[in-house]
Amino acid sequence: MPLKKASYARIAALDAGSAGAIAGRLKKISFGLNSNVHVVAASHSGGELAVELALRREVEGQTFDSDKGRFVGEKRYDYRQLQFEIDTASALARTPGARRDLGPLVEQLRRCGASSAEVVDLRVDMLAWTEAFLRMYQTAQFGAMVVDDYFTEPRLIGRYAAKSVDNRLDLEFTRRHAGQLRSMRFAVFAEGVRRSVEVRRDMVLSVTSAEEEDLENFFEEQEKLLKSHSSVSDDDE
Repeated sequence: MPLKKASYARIAALDAGSAGAIAGRLKKISFGLNSNVHVVAASHSGGELAVELALRREVEGQTFDSDKGRFVGEKRYDYRQLQFEIDTASALARTPGARRDLGPLVEQLRRCGASSAEVVDLRVDMLAWTEAFLRMYQTAQFGAMVVDDYFTEPRLIGRYAAKSVDNRLDLEFTRRHAGQLRSMRFAVFAEGVRRSVEVRRDMVLSVTSAEEEDLENFFEEQEKLLKSHSSVSDDDE
C-alpha cells in the first residue's frame, strides 16, 4: 500500500522574522572545493520555510581498465537528496527521512544567519495518543507495540515487541507500561478503505492507505493528532 512517513523535531533559535532572508541566502549554497552541500531549492511562503538539499560523499570504488587488464581504484561521489518543511511560527520541522537528516539542515541554517539554531528532540505521550486514536477509531485493530526495559521474571529482557492473537489491544498492560512504550501500530478499515498507522515515541509517523487520494487526508488527520500529544523531550529541557 502507498506509504507516507515523517520525522519531526523543533529547530531552536530560528527567528520567524528572518526566514525570508535565510531562504535567500540558502539559495546561494552550492557544491564547491570545500562544500559537499548544494541547496536545490529554498522558499519561504505562508509561514513555512521549505528546503531541499543535495549531499555528496566521496567514495573509493574500482573499475576495470581494459588496457591494463585489471581493476584500478576510482574515486566517485554518492549523492543523497533531503527535503524539509519548517513551520516558522512553531519552529517545528518535518522531513520524510530520519531524525538525523536534520543535522545537515541546521548546519546550513547556521551558515545563513541562524547562528544558534539547533535540533530539539520531541517526545510523544504514547498512552495519551493511543487512547485518543482508539476514541477516533473504535474498531481499530491492534498491530504491534514495542516496549523498552520490559521486565519479566527471572530476568530483564530489555526491548519487547508484542502482538496479540485476536488483534485487540490490552489497555491494562499498555497503561502499566505507559512510560516504556516505544512504538504503537494499528490497522483501520473505515469508509471502505484499509489504512494503517504507526507512531514512535521519538515523534515519527508512518501511515498507509489502500487509496492514494485517501493517503494525504489520513496523514494530515494523524499528523494533527500526533502534534497534540507531543512535547519537548526531557533530555532537552
